[in-house]
Amino acid sequence: MSTPVIIVQARYNASRLPGKMMLPILGQPFILHLMDRLTLTALPLVCALPATPDSDPLFACLARHSYQAERPDVYENDVLARYAAVAIHVNADPIIRVTGDCVLIDPNIVSDALACYEEHPGTLEYVALAQDWPDGLDVEVVSREALLDAHEQATLASDREHVTSWIWKQPDRYPSLLLPCPFALGTEKWSVDDTEDLILVRRIYERLYPVHGRGFGWRDIYGLIMTEPKIKARLMQQPRNQGYMRQVADEQGGAATETSWEQARYGISDHG
Repeated sequence: MSTPVIIVQARYNASRLPGKMMLPILGQPFILHLMDRLTLTALPLVCALPATPDSDPLFACLARHSYQAERPDVYENDVLARYAAVAIHVNADPIIRVTGDCVLIDPNIVSDALACYEEHPGTLEYVALAQDWPDGLDVEVVSREALLDAHEQATLASDREHVTSWIWKQPDRYPSLLLPCPFALGTEKWSVDDTEDLILVRRIYERLYPVHGRGFGWRDIYGLIMTEPKIKARLMQQPRNQGYMRQVADEQGGAATETSWEQARYGISDHG
């Protein structure tokens, strides 16, 4: 019998912040904070790593702390194949996708996304967050059938590396729902891509972890931001998913494109 499973994609060799997953936050590796937060959902949890030698420290760290990690023998940048292999191995349905840069992920949002999916049995294939959520709380719930369809049929490198784009580009085929955010926070960046992002996240952990432990949520972060102007200024993000948009432009002939992530993903201009 299949069951919902959180599958976290992570890799050791991040181009902008090498070794990111093992860098410390309050003395504990980045990846462990992410996994610890997700355990609060009480859902099965597995980390999907590339089958490369540089994943060894990350794999060993997870094993030491009794977290399941899988390294399917697929091409490193074919993250869709990695997800499909892990989903089959652990018999996941649906698949709850979380990316490794979201160390501020809110377990309650993860649970809400799954609950939304389960409230529409047989009618929804995909649930994600609407555009007003900050970058860094990202969670997607995908049916096993849709994910395996994508794995079998997606051919573009951008769809293979970014896992769900082949699915959300076909809303008529794969009915979907986007969870709304109570506030307009879509211009904020809470994920970690570079050293400055990590410094900011460490500051947030230093302020909130002693008070709330690993369970602090997005509202706690938002409250801190509203009282810390310096933190808020740093959180105003650069355009989202620039790597994906550059990859799409290259696939379309290398021509420069002014299409934003918001236009490509949500069919809107900018954030509203």
